[in-house]
Amino acid sequence: MIRRYFSGIHPATRKKLTRRKPLNSLEKVPDQVTLPLDMCVGTPAVPVVSIGDIVKVGQMIAKPTHEDGVPIHASISGHIQSLTPDIVIKSDGRKKAVSGVAVQTDELSQEELIHTIREFGITEMSGEPIAAHCKIIEARGRVDTLIINGTESEPYLTSTHRQLMEQGADFLAGAKILSRVLGVNRTVLAITGDKLNAVERIERMIGKDALASVLRKNIVLRTLPNRYPLWDEKQIINVVTGREIPANETAVAVHCSVFSVATVCAIGHSMTTGRAITSRAITVGGWGIKRPRNLLVPFGTSIACLIENCAGTKDDSCTILVGGLMMGVPMKDVAQPIVRNTEGILVLSDAELPREYKQEACLQCGFCIEACPMYLTPIFVHRALAIGDKPRLISLHPQDCIGCSACSAICPSHIPLVQIMEQGGQIVKTEGSEQ
Repeated sequence: MIRRYFSGIHPATRKKLTRRKPLNSLEKVPDQVTLPLDMCVGTPAVPVVSIGDIVKVGQMIAKPTHEDGVPIHASISGHIQSLTPDIVIKSDGRKKAVSGVAVQTDELSQEELIHTIREFGITEMSGEPIAAHCKIIEARGRVDTLIINGTESEPYLTSTHRQLMEQGADFLAGAKILSRVLGVNRTVLAITGDKLNAVERIERMIGKDALASVLRKNIVLRTLPNRYPLWDEKQIINVVTGREIPANETAVAVHCSVFSVATVCAIGHSMTTGRAITSRAITVGGWGIKRPRNLLVPFGTSIACLIENCAGTKDDSCTILVGGLMMGVPMKDVAQPIVRNTEGILVLSDAELPREYKQEACLQCGFCIEACPMYLTPIFVHRALAIGDKPRLISLHPQDCIGCSACSAICPSHIPLVQIMEQGGQIVKTEGSEQ
């Protein structure tokens, strides 16, 4: 059954470019990778190698200095070229990797499983790259529902869809491990209705796979309407369970924990192979790229290398976004590396970019209020800011905005509401910190 919910907008999905494109490894291995020491939210890692050292794929090259961090592993084989400000590895073209042995998860305690997840360097692969073991420790014993977010509502992006289609065994293995360490009663895969073939694939695997039989009584597949946005954990939890996270609280406050499909697949893959996670699935899309693809990309690979593996751009005037169309960040420096939470690279032609319009007076249509997934009132925030009414601004809770841009996209007066919400949120947070 498709669960209904209100709010949101319906931008053109433009997923046909890549939704049938399987996940492939890079045909041209990067000449070098650049691995930032702060790829994880928390304390940056410190190198444990020296310049000139020869490393293999999966070898630890930096260790965390605090409990909120994870180690960093080499994503290609080669020699260490630089350690500051980031670790740079020059490829030797040999693809040598450390040997791995499958982890016997049934023989490990919950504490040992959490420690192993940390040692494999796994972080949340969507949104903020929070260390997976930190999320598990925070939620362990305090939640009754694990929600796996497979919605992927951003236009163009299809890597999550392909992971569910092609990495079902890893997904189910990761779901089993997470449900065990969290001690939950129910695991929910939340997925949009445009991925029904992936839903059917997972359902068949649950019915046939011996590993999945452990989850059969507890796992639930929830199909949701294909509407943007549908990615923030507050929204996902509300749609799936009906629970509402209080302001300034996390998912644990309503006894839920949310992980992305990419994170669950990473946990399952690392456990079944015995190797650290060193790459991720990425969609390279847009009308400006000659060969749109879904790729398995080593961390630290440059954007330029990805574009080269997709036959290059159609012309030099294309706009490059890191992320999706709605929340992607424009990027001019194609030497920037792919990190753990990079979900897509979009190469957009001028025809795909939103047109620029002159801002006009508010029509009082209320579209922005209807579109807001957090049930906020963007236009009232705009008015409170315009007249400097701080008490009114605080009462509107602009700090709860998730920055999805739905209000700006639907506004017929072309008011930059998402920037206004961000400005209002900063003011409220500053007022709160000063009190």
